[in-house]
Amino acid sequence: MARLVVGKERIVVQELEIPEGLGGADAIVFIGRNENNDICLPSLRISKRHASVQRRGDRFFITDLGSTNGTLVNGRPIEPYREVEIFDGDVIELSPYLVHCRFPERPRPAPPPAAEGFGRAKTVVFPNLPGAG
Repeated sequence: MARLVVGKERIVVQELEIPEGLGGADAIVFIGRNENNDICLPSLRISKRHASVQRRGDRFFITDLGSTNGTLVNGRPIEPYREVEIFDGDVIELSPYLVHCRFPERPRPAPPPAAEGFGRAKTVVFPNLPGAG
């Protein structure tokens, strides 16, 4: 069961299950200050229609809808109108709220293994050069 858990000052203020789209259609959740949104966040720092979370099959995407104060995912700002894939455990910040993504069926993929020797410090010893010293 995919859901968004909204918190403010360490208190859960709302939980919303993201349904699977009916008949193969995508499900979309709107987040904003306006009470017509699926998740209503009553703060003047939140735009009337701030962001959306879209479910496509077993994948999830967030889009900032041109909000005034922006949207962060895991502490990084996202560009307006550019969707970003989100995964289980990701945190969406719409200050002063945090939205925790609970998508047990969509864990974050493991990063690829580092190439052999890549990222490791190496010590290189140069022979004494003539005229040095």
